[in-house]
Amino acid sequence: RLLASRSVDGLEQSEHALTVAKQNCPSSRLFADVSQAPSDSYAVITCIHVVEHLPEEDLDAVFTQWRRLLKPGGVVLLVTPDLGGRGEQIRGTKWRGYDDPTHVTLRSHAFWSDMFERHGFDVLAKGSDGLWDPPYGNWLLDRMRLACVVAQVLVGRLLITAGSGESAVIVARARAH
Repeated sequence: RLLASRSVDGLEQSEHALTVAKQNCPSSRLFADVSQAPSDSYAVITCIHVVEHLPEEDLDAVFTQWRRLLKPGGVVLLVTPDLGGRGEQIRGTKWRGYDDPTHVTLRSHAFWSDMFERHGFDVLAKGSDGLWDPPYGNWLLDRMRLACVVAQVLVGRLLITAGSGESAVIVARARAH
């Protein structure tokens, strides 16, 4: 009901995925290029498991576009694999972040926090999605870790500290221009 009264737009560079998205979301504005999206129009941008697929040399432009697109005080939610996080420390070369050959920019939560700060954002919250990809070696601890992930989802708050899971989760607000 809440979403029915809100506008949701999307950006998709894959022609096939854009066609499917337009079929599935006929009332949404969907863009193939970020330059088509209107400035100062969005209260929230979600970027969930996207930036790891972008070359690092493109990141400055991405953060600049986010600032352009957001309304004053707008917020970005970023989720991306956390290089150096507990999941990678435990699994080493078998870590889930290394599974996908299109992951070209794997960085730490500290790197992403710094990127936000450098591009005119205040980091409001940072945490992790937890260790959700067992086994990690101890059956009981694996179940307890999954319970923490579930609790975080149920309460809708970042309870798991940054660096202690598989992914970095960062919420940042754009500073006034």
